[in-house]
Amino acid sequence: MVLFVVALATQLPEWMVSAIVVLMVAGSAVLLPSIILSYGAKAADKEDRGEPFGY
Repeated sequence: MVLFVVALATQLPEWMVSAIVVLMVAGSAVLLPSIILSYGAKAADKEDRGEPFGY
């Protein structure tokens, strides 16, 4: 976010735009597995307690 604000203040240099895109892709790549693992952990916890399976 800070890099985006700095890029806006400095008239969007090409290298900053590239860095922002790379960081957004990397952040998305890290976020997806964490969402999937969180869902799996919650489902396993419900199953251990004997609650019915559901989406």
